Amino acid sequence: MAINKTKRKRRSDQQLKQVLTNLNRRIGKIKGATSEGLLDSAIDIYRRSQSYCPVRISNLKASGHVMTLQGPARQDGNFKGKNASEMESNHNAEMGSALNTIQNVSMKAGGGPVVGIGYTALYALYVHETPTAGEVGYDPARDAGKPAYKSHSEVGQWKFLQTAVEELRDDVIKNIKRRAKF
Repeated sequence: MAINKTKRKRRSDQQLKQVLTNLNRRIGKIKGATSEGLLDSAIDIYRRSQSYCPVRISNLKASGHVMTLQGPARQDGNFKGKNASEMESNHNAEMGSALNTIQNVSMKAGGGPVVGIGYTALYALYVHETPTAGEVGYDPARDAGKPAYKSHSEVGQWKFLQTAVEELRDDVIKNIKRRAKF
């Protein structure tokens, strides 16, 4: 399995990479691992991350997906607002790229099962790494130089995907073992 995803940002990336490296190592030790167990786990992580995803218009949330070797297993793609067509176009291009990445990772892993979980919105990484994501209200001291939105989002938090992965890592192993074939 492979799940792909400045000073503070580098530390965060390193933390997530370490969690995923350890998770992939544990998964690799499971004999008879199947794509079903991996997909069950990916969908659980996706759903949990959706519950943490900051929402103002809902386009970030709509850009979330789970990708398998056969194509998208979960995606919304229901974009709203004045940039909806641009968001949809970018989403479709990124989904094609995600499928290529999954196929390449699978080939490098000897054809084993692989899933990807991600968000295609151009600003997804920015929101994921911004501590004020999910906070309501404009604070001139905190938000100097940023657009004066009435709110950053209605609900949600930063690290929405990373938090889901960290919270569910033990369940991932249980799901894969439960669905393993011997």
